[in-house]
This record gives sequence, structure tokens and C-alpha cells, in this order.
Amino acid sequence: MKRDDILTAIKQERERHSSLYGAEFDLKNGVNDWSAIASGYVLQEIRRKGVKPETASWRDSMIKAAAVLVAALEHEEYLRGQKEFDE
Repeated sequence: MKRDDILTAIKQERERHSSLYGAEFDLKNGVNDWSAIASGYVLQEIRRKGVKPETASWRDSMIKAAAVLVAALEHEEYLRGQKEFDE
């Protein structure tokens, strides 16, 4: 995939996330929550006992993880206000 296509796919996934039920609860996520959610998508595609992931499944998980990271960064100011960082 070309970079523009990847970024478009991440943007579309982020917009899809925003439209899902429960998106209104994103403000309840702390820094550890965001990290765990993104990690969950990445880790589900790790090889297990030599079984390789399918390309489409792997790509989908990586795009979802990237969209979650975008969401986390969108909430950075709120997280700072909640004293989630050691500044």
C-alpha cells in the first residue's frame, strides 16, 4: 500500500470508530487503556506456533491499531488535564 492509501484507511477507520456506540465513553480511557487497546490489535496478529496471519487480517489489525493511536493522541489534552502524565 502507498502511504496516502494507508493514511486514508486509518482516517476512515478512525471515523468509523467515532460513529460506533461507546465512542462517547472514550474520555474515560486513561493512558494505559489507550495503550492496551492498540496493543490488543497488534498482538492478535503475532505468529502462534508457526501459524502466519493472513495478509488482509494483519493489515486490518494494523490499521485499527493506528486508528486507536490517533484517537489517543486526539485525547492528549484531556489526558493532560486529568493528570495522566508526569509533567
